[in-house]
Amino acid sequence: SPEAEEWLRVGLRLLSRELRTQVYPDGAHYEASSGYHILVTEMVLWTSAYCELNNVRLATIVRDRLVNMLAVVYGMIRPDGEMPIFGDCDSGRWLALESDTNKLRTGQDARGLLLLGAAFFDREDWLSAAALPELQTERQETALWAFGEQADTAVVHPGQRVHQSVGFPDAGWYVMR
Repeated sequence: SPEAEEWLRVGLRLLSRELRTQVYPDGAHYEASSGYHILVTEMVLWTSAYCELNNVRLATIVRDRLVNMLAVVYGMIRPDGEMPIFGDCDSGRWLALESDTNKLRTGQDARGLLLLGAAFFDREDWLSAAALPELQTERQETALWAFGEQADTAVVHPGQRVHQSVGFPDAGWYVMR
């Protein structure tokens, strides 16, 4: 309907504006909370996926900031899938389909988010951090729901994660490995 189309235009315009305001160019969220960063990254990723699946064009800023937001997750994620906990630790989820979240202190296994990002952007580096065999089936549930065979193929052939030090200077976040 015309009203729905107008709401979509308004929503996408506001999303672009808020990403410029709330997410630094390096991809970190301005609230300086690792839990909130995961929540916002998840919301932007699902929104982007829904738009792509429905042939809705997004502004370049949305895709660029989302790639950088996922790069923050990739750079900061611990080998067990959790992010270092700092800030208010919102620990919220937008759409949690994984069954492994009750096994983690924060309930946020960021490897599932990286797996979604790896399938969406075809990124083997993110896949290497997401595809660890001990939780593979449980973590891939969300990606399989969203991307089907594309996610399944990505999980079957994981790469080897190279842990490196990384900095996100706009946020002042640094990881020494």
